[in-house]
Amino acid sequence: MVRRLLCVSAGFAVATVLAQYLLPTAFVLPLAGGVLLGGILLYALLKGKARQRVILISVGASLALCYHCFYARQVQQNALSLVGRGQSLSLRVTDYAEDCGGDGWGENRKCRIRVCTEEAYRAYLYDSAEELHALEPGNRITLTATVSNAARINDNDIRSFTAKGMFLLLFSDGELHTEKGDAGSLRYLPQRLCRRVQESIAELYTGDDAGLIRALLTGDKSKLSTESYMALSEAGILHIAAVSGLHCMFLLSMVQLLTGKRRRLTAIAALLVLGTYALMVGTTPSVLRAVIMVAFLLLAPLCGRENDPPTAVGGALLTLLIINPFSIGSVSLQLSFSAVLGLICVTGPVYKYLTRRHHGRLWRFIASSFAASAGALAFTLPLTALYFRRVALVTPLSNLLTLFAASLTFSFGFLSVLFGALWLPIGRAFAVIAHWGARYILAVCRGLASLPLQSVAFRGYFMFAWLLFAYLLLCIALLRPRSGRKTVLALSSMALTLALCCILTARAGRAGKLNIYMLDVGQGECTLAVTEDAAVLIDCGSGNSYIDAGEKAMLYLRSLGIEKLDYIVLTHAHSDHTDGLTQLLSTVKAENLLLPRSRSEDDTMTEKIARLAEKKDIQLRYLDSEQRISLSDDVTLCLIPPQKGLKKADENENCLAALITAGDFDWLTTGDMSAAGERALAENYLLPDVEVLSVGHHGSGGSTADDYARYLSPEAAVISVGENHYGHPSEETVARLEDAGADIYRTDRDGTVRIQVR
Repeated sequence: MVRRLLCVSAGFAVATVLAQYLLPTAFVLPLAGGVLLGGILLYALLKGKARQRVILISVGASLALCYHCFYARQVQQNALSLVGRGQSLSLRVTDYAEDCGGDGWGENRKCRIRVCTEEAYRAYLYDSAEELHALEPGNRITLTATVSNAARINDNDIRSFTAKGMFLLLFSDGELHTEKGDAGSLRYLPQRLCRRVQESIAELYTGDDAGLIRALLTGDKSKLSTESYMALSEAGILHIAAVSGLHCMFLLSMVQLLTGKRRRLTAIAALLVLGTYALMVGTTPSVLRAVIMVAFLLLAPLCGRENDPPTAVGGALLTLLIINPFSIGSVSLQLSFSAVLGLICVTGPVYKYLTRRHHGRLWRFIASSFAASAGALAFTLPLTALYFRRVALVTPLSNLLTLFAASLTFSFGFLSVLFGALWLPIGRAFAVIAHWGARYILAVCRGLASLPLQSVAFRGYFMFAWLLFAYLLLCIALLRPRSGRKTVLALSSMALTLALCCILTARAGRAGKLNIYMLDVGQGECTLAVTEDAAVLIDCGSGNSYIDAGEKAMLYLRSLGIEKLDYIVLTHAHSDHTDGLTQLLSTVKAENLLLPRSRSEDDTMTEKIARLAEKKDIQLRYLDSEQRISLSDDVTLCLIPPQKGLKKADENENCLAALITAGDFDWLTTGDMSAAGERALAENYLLPDVEVLSVGHHGSGGSTADDYARYLSPEAAVISVGENHYGHPSEETVARLEDAGADIYRTDRDGTVRIQVR
């Protein structure tokens, strides 16, 4: 059978990937002609079904390249004509405002809202104004704004916005002027329904239950606590909190229960329900993929066509890429289609193999769950390792234990909201079952997340080499699918080699007497120091909302085989040095937390840190005097308290200094200490010549004075810096370090910097 739509879609998708990731713009159209010509030549040479497949694939690829050029010029480039400062714009609000990250540790984050300009270009508007929270879809806004290219931020290529069809980022420069517009119209009913669902969930549920059910029903994970979010992630089932095909199948099952075996009624009702649901939760690629696939599968029998899942997948992908070819860069789209392909290609054979000798109901249930997990992981595992740098090994077990509960929780949660809108007591009756379902899911995930070696960090060449080796073994085993012995041997070899690669990665990362990792966490600071006997984390924060310093530190610790930190040292209580702690301590244990006592009248941040330490049973100590800590026989950590006589109101002058000494090697950090604080430090303490200096205050011009740099005479200087509007690192600071003879490394350019002392 020649699946024509699938062939065209495959060619279209591959060519779109090439245009997005590899091809220079000037080569796209010439390649389109070359691909079409090559397809015609092969069509003339080949015979049978092969020639049809080749011409269909080449036509699809050629059309994709031409369409990508057209879309980039007519849509993206026209949108980018608005880029610039002081642009006067008239906007239409298309969704409710949402806060941009943060868990209460840092400064007030800017509010983000989806808008359309007069030219109908979709964009995000960022502003901290409170009135944004009062806006409704359909309201009109006039304002002056700075318009930025969403695909290019601070010389970095960004695909997350363009994958959603957002080519512009707007930053308000002044006062907003709002009008009612067409707010309240039928056009924005889905957005209002979603808001009402979220409000009903808040009325019916509390705590983590409310957060999980909100995520299950609407895909909004913002109300999940950090601990619950990490438990779902560590157990490998975070996908249940991102609306996708799983949720659409839950809804489809509910519709089928109501409509019975009446195909036409089922198709019409399901498409209406799923279409409305997709508009409610936001038309993300994973949701659209599921809705389009369901539409293909429901309508094909009614139209007298064969119900073919691969063709449905191809049709869904082609539709999404026609709507927006840039959506191919969406991680959720890639994971969603990879999972579905695995379910189609892998799940069936695995299930047949597992049930060929055993036919009991319990075994069939276990086999179906394992086969579904194997199928979903077959093609998503490499993407997960590449994008998220870790893979949960307990995913098959967590799917077995929780997916049935997720189905029940979703169904009864949906019913509780639906009937709760009519009469609250009925809603609360349904909410009881959803409540216990949510509790069960979270309890199982927390239990699985606490298991040793429940997930593996993919960092370093050994782990990715293992991934290639594992897939090679699986391919060899599948050549003779009936050979159980070969399959068992392949799986055993994979497990043994994975353990070996984990050990080799950990040993390579801890080789020598001391390893210091200055992690790339953007505009913040996070340093990990590891010896044979101890592990110390100095600061853990980021000022860039899309980077989680705690998760990055956790991945490094896990790759090094470290489950517990002996010490966490905070140079001072600013969010760009501390806001990753909650995430980190939700997965990693720590014994001691050391920090300076705040001199500020408002010590809210220090209080939050103290509450977190108490919750995690960590010994908290405020340092007022110098303290030396032995990390191993030849490695010492010296902590120097804040210098006296400086500005009390400035928390940057309340920084600890940390000096690590290993034989003749010295590494020093002073947090965000200013030049005055650094001079006081040099006057009051006998500092050695340092081999590596962690440059103060992210390279600010007010730190690392010329005399201080010459006094320390560092051989290398590392600046922990990311995207910022402060001008860090300043040219003057860089010049002073160069004059002092230091080689300069920057985390924004060089990534994580590793310092190894043998």
